[in-house]
Amino acid sequence: MSENANHTVEVPGLMSDDEILAAYAGKSTRGIYEIRTLEWNASDEAGVEPAKMWPMDFGDKTVSALVQSFRNAIAKHELTETVELVQRDGRVFLFNTERVRLIRERKAAEAAASNGHAA
Repeated sequence: MSENANHTVEVPGLMSDDEILAAYAGKSTRGIYEIRTLEWNASDEAGVEPAKMWPMDFGDKTVSALVQSFRNAIAKHELTETVELVQRDGRVFLFNTERVRLIRERKAAEAAASNGHAA
């Protein structure tokens, strides 16, 4: 389908947006779990929900597939000390444990300050 300001023209072989997304949804990229794990871990973000962050890559994956594949990626790159995988309520999350620790410390200091105590 080709579109211009005046009309839509059906062109054999071209796909609509819906056809493209339907066909592309089943596509997989070799090593995508490793790529996304390393990409996220190199960022400064403390946590991520992969299915929501990268819906084209993981939106149609089952929880068990996400858990196993991210677990493998974490182990392969020896990130088990810094990246924690959590499955909760049918959702999968990755957390950088050092960044989570810093958030907890900051929140505790803020709470102590608001109560008039030193951290």
